[in-house]
Amino acid sequence: MDRTAHFSEAEKLDALEQQLKRYVAAGLTTIGDRGTNPEQIALYQKLKATGRLPIRAVLTWLANNSLPAAELESLGIARGPQFERILEQLFAMQLRGKGKTAIDRTNLLRHIAGIKPEPPKPEKPEKKSAKAASNSKHAAEKPTKAGKSARTEKNAQSKGAETAKAGRGAKGRVRAAAGR
Repeated sequence: MDRTAHFSEAEKLDALEQQLKRYVAAGLTTIGDRGTNPEQIALYQKLKATGRLPIRAVLTWLANNSLPAAELESLGIARGPQFERILEQLFAMQLRGKGKTAIDRTNLLRHIAGIKPEPPKPEKPEKKSAKAASNSKHAAEKPTKAGKSARTEKNAQSKGAETAKAGRGAKGRVRAAAGR
């Protein structure tokens, strides 16, 4: 629980600076602040950047001690020496700044345990809705530039081809006359 959430950043900076000045007044030259989080480290960095840090500070990151034992078990690793080694390796990697997100931690656990990553799921083809299907059915009947529907034009072309093959029609007569 963050008890400082209702304070502004300026208030937090002033409070930290006043506390550090009390340490200096007591004769300290260096302090160690153990278990700091990124927000607290940022406050120290801002004091230093603005020349308001009156003392040397050694900061220690607060380690995320919530190791994902349940997640490791869900991956099929039974508790035992190997289980403990995997958690220790994950912890060491987290100290080096890796595995900051849940997905990164899962991928690290899989890598350390020797479990191959899950293959990407194939994309499912989108199903056309009933409306989209009926629209595509009627698309062939939409009028063309000449004002005829595509279906009517297609029918006329196929009928012309049939009459030419049968030797009827104007084109058929010309061909027949040329052949005589």
